[in-house]
Amino acid sequence: FLAEAENFIDEKGGKAVVRDDKVGVNGKCISHWDSKDHELSWKIDLPQAGKYILQLRYTGERSTRDIYINGEKLGTFVIPASGGLGASAVDWELYNVGHNGGQLVLDLKAGPQLIRMVNTKGEMLNLDYLSLIPVK
Repeated sequence: FLAEAENFIDEKGGKAVVRDDKVGVNGKCISHWDSKDHELSWKIDLPQAGKYILQLRYTGERSTRDIYINGEKLGTFVIPASGGLGASAVDWELYNVGHNGGQLVLDLKAGPQLIRMVNTKGEMLNLDYLSLIPVK
């Protein structure tokens, strides 16, 4: 269950740039998400309740984001550097939201899920998509 980064539903504290010139993205992507306190929100509809992990497809340098789901703060997460900025398809990495290499398992109800991410330190991040992946 996926939300394209460019389909954010709310933005505060900055102006993300929607791009179609990055190699290897699914549709388009966003860049210029590099201002401190710049926040973006997305909605993902889940057809059924269950356990999910939140995954990001991104490029960029090491960056820190506060992540919220349905108004509840999941925590502050450090997203590792990807090794590129999107000039090549291999620059894009997947990050399972969690701490110290682990992944956070979310127990979510069916229906719309509001995901909000806040740039806490003013670090850059290019984002292709966010997805909620069922845990078996």
